[in-house]
Amino acid sequence: MFFLIETTLFTGRRIDGFPFCRIDFSMKTIIDIPERLYKKAKIRAVELGQTLKQVVLTSLEKELKTLTALQEKPVSCWAKGKLLPEFARLQALGAFKPKPGDRSIDDIIYDIKADSAA
Repeated sequence: MFFLIETTLFTGRRIDGFPFCRIDFSMKTIIDIPERLYKKAKIRAVELGQTLKQVVLTSLEKELKTLTALQEKPVSCWAKGKLLPEFARLQALGAFKPKPGDRSIDDIIYDIKADSAA
């Protein structure tokens, strides 16, 4: 199935008699839509009391808004790879260095595996 999106051009006159022109910068585009998807979209249009063009444009706008919203999400400190200032300050002071008698993570994992195997 091929679907055609139309261009809108509105011309008229202002109150003072001078002409004005508003152009919605849209364009005609031919899109190859699989028949199954076309039928679903047409059914949805009938259910909503809209034209197929309105359903397609609304769906496209929703998809593009979703993509924009996903791209605009703030990035966490973890994703940026930076430490929070307070944590960085404490780390520089040596607050998180191992103390004598502390076990390494490898030793702890080995003990857990040994306990579960027994």
